[in-house]
Amino acid sequence: KLALLYTKPFGRIMVHPAAVADTLLRWAAGSGYTGGGKPADPAAVALLLRTACALWRASPNDAVRARQLEHVQALAALLRSLSNLDKTGTRDHWGPASAAQRPGAGEWSAECTWSASNTLFSRKPTPHGGTAATTASAGHALLDAHEVLVAVGDLGTSAAVRAAAESAAEWIVEECGHVGTAAGPVFRWAPGMAHRVPHASAAAAGFLARAALTLSRDAWLNLAVAA
Repeated sequence: KLALLYTKPFGRIMVHPAAVADTLLRWAAGSGYTGGGKPADPAAVALLLRTACALWRASPNDAVRARQLEHVQALAALLRSLSNLDKTGTRDHWGPASAAQRPGAGEWSAECTWSASNTLFSRKPTPHGGTAATTASAGHALLDAHEVLVAVGDLGTSAAVRAAAESAAEWIVEECGHVGTAAGPVFRWAPGMAHRVPHASAAAAGFLARAALTLSRDAWLNLAVAA
């Protein structure tokens, strides 16, 4: 499939989406993947990491694959550095760059940036360290990176990335938690919040199911299926 772009002075042209993604990653690398000096948005970094992993799998030659691997390694390290581990908990978890950040307000205009304040629910903002949706997004990206790093034989880095993904799943289950309903468990938006936010619960359940299969954690899989 081709993507339709509008460029001056040539007007509309057809390009392959992979070429667009590759160009975006090369451009983003020049700013440290943070969008020009502003606080890094974990959800956007996770999205870039998943893109780099997908391009690595689809790369047509060694030169392109090597470039994507550099992105994967750099983005995985950046994403791990953005974890709130030891700041507001004992396990890896992620939230927006700012406690007052609105959904979609990141430098990259990432629609998967979830608010770290309770203003969505008409409350006085109460900052917390992470959200289920952002942590699930980061967890998926780390599992993607783990697969790539294992494939290229970078076992040391892949082990650290795998451990961070496992820690993220543990945070969702044990620190973020869930509430029981007649239809089954619903994962919280963030620790201590009883509101039912379907997309956050679905994101958490999807990541937890994948982590359970990767890490052989049957209890996680049963919880994810029930949710």
